[in-house]
Formats: sequence, structure tokens, C-alpha cells
Amino acid sequence: MAINAVIVDSISGISIKSYREIRQAIATSFTEVFGASINLEPSSPDGMFVDLLAYMYTELAQVIQTVGANIDVSTATGTFLDMLASIAGLARNEGETDESLRQRIETATFDGLATPDGMTTYLKENITDGITFKENTKNETVGGIPAHSFVIFVPATFSTEDIDPSDKDWQAILDDSTRAHTVQNFIAQKIWNCKPAGIQSYGNNSGEARDVSGFLQEVQFSFIQGVSYLVRIDFTVYDEETLPSDYEQVIKNVVCEWAKMEYTSGKDLIPQRISAPIYSNVPGIESITVTVASVDNPRHWTDERVPIDEDKIVSITAENITVTLVS
Repeated sequence: MAINAVIVDSISGISIKSYREIRQAIATSFTEVFGASINLEPSSPDGMFVDLLAYMYTELAQVIQTVGANIDVSTATGTFLDMLASIAGLARNEGETDESLRQRIETATFDGLATPDGMTTYLKENITDGITFKENTKNETVGGIPAHSFVIFVPATFSTEDIDPSDKDWQAILDDSTRAHTVQNFIAQKIWNCKPAGIQSYGNNSGEARDVSGFLQEVQFSFIQGVSYLVRIDFTVYDEETLPSDYEQVIKNVVCEWAKMEYTSGKDLIPQRISAPIYSNVPGIESITVTVASVDNPRHWTDERVPIDEDKIVSITAENITVTLVS
């Protein structure tokens, strides 16, 4: 009995028949099987049965059509659109409209969630922008990361106070009597949500994530420890340009903003690179000399490259920068 209540076409997509069309198709099939003498009037027992089948097929067809519409970014709305966004490694911002979220999904540039770019984007949006992702695709340990593993570096300053109280994963943890209500478990759950199957996580910390089957899974990651540095900037004036009157504050602001983008976990500190954003953003400067010293060892100043451990990140703040105009 071919009803064809739902028609799937590669060009036009999913379309469904109306209730009347479905009932007529069922009635025709009944007549072919039981003969033309069968009474299918709505008031007859057989007619009522045909009506019941028609209603059932119609409801199923409508559900299939709704699901089909909501797996298409161009037509999905609400929770369905949120699900598509999560596949793209995105999350709806507070108060964001469907149209705005739809545009972000359509302009996403990576290939999926369980990819380095996809994971990084997802974790930055769902944990903190300070996330760093590193992987080892080799068959041997590289940079302290085991073969075929990845490590997620999370700023050590990230705490439960930074978690959105309405976050669904956090709410699930708070309602879960078998898991501690810790930031480690929150981080672990977010990593589990986007990690590729068969690839191991690695790190000096861990938390428990609940998988789709309800089982707890250990997920490893590393907290990044900030390493504060003192920066001394000596410069001379370039007479053909005008140096800002508040040059000291301007230079400090430029360096601090640059440092936030420049340094990731394990990235070495090269003092002379600090001069680049100054030249680009502050007029009136001819020459720059940059030296640095660890806050923990303020007597040892250097202009040479400073190695940084994988679980550390350079931190430069305005109060630790000294700017001197050399005559």
C-alpha cells in the first residue's frame, strides 16, 4: 500500500500531501485489496479506520516536514537553530535573534566541530576566549604531548564565577549528585562535547564529563599559569612626526593590547618584537630598545629570547611597563 505521504526530492526538498490526498490514497488502496463494494464512507466502520490511518499518516508527514525544515540553517528556528549552531562550533549569545545566529552559522569558516578550528571556536565561545588548543598528530610524543593527542589550555584564573548560570551543561552538573560542582567538570564537559572520537585528551588537570549514554568520562586539560614580566621601553624621537603628548600611556596601552593577542601557552617572549606594535601605532618614534625581566627576578634584565613552558603564558600589564624618552 503506497501512500507516499512524504515526498523527498533532491531539488525541492521535502513536501507532504494534504489530509484529503492521503485519505484518498488509503481509500484507493483499500478498494484495490478488498474490492469496489467496500463501504469507506466516513460514518462506516471501515471508513472510520481509513480516517484514523489518514490522520496518523498526516501527523507523521508533518513531523517529518518540520524536522526537515529545522535541519536546514535557512529555515531552522529556536532550539533547532541552536543545535545547528553547536555543530558549527557556535553558541547563541544572550538575546541574539534567530536571524543573527543564522548569519553567523552561514559565515562560519571551518569544516566541523571536531576539528582544531571547530573545537577552538566552540571552546572560546563556551568557556573563555583565553583558550588555546594544541595537538600532536605524530606517532611519537612531541612538545610533551603524547602521540595522537590534544591538549586544551585554560587560563588558571577561570572559575565557577565566570560560568553563565544559565548554561545547560553547568545546570546539568549542578543537578548531578554524582559529579562535583567544579570548574574542572564544567571544562571537561565542554571539551567532551566537541572532541573527536578516538583522540585522547591530555593535560595536568582533569574533570568528568557525561556522555550521551549517561556514562562518566575522564577528560584531561591543562590550566595555563600566567608569568608576569616587567618591560622597559627606551626610545628616541623622530622629528619628522609628532609624538603624542601622552606618549607614555599610549605606548603602554598599545603594548598591553598587543600582548593579549600575541601570547598563547608556551609562546616564547622575544623582547624586540614588542617594538613592532609601537612603531605601527605611535608616531614620532625613531628607535626603540626593549628589555624584560621576570617579576620574580627583577634584577635580571635581558633583550634576548625568553623560553616559556607549554603550560605558561606571558602576562604583561600596564603597571609593569616603564617607558623612557631618551634624549
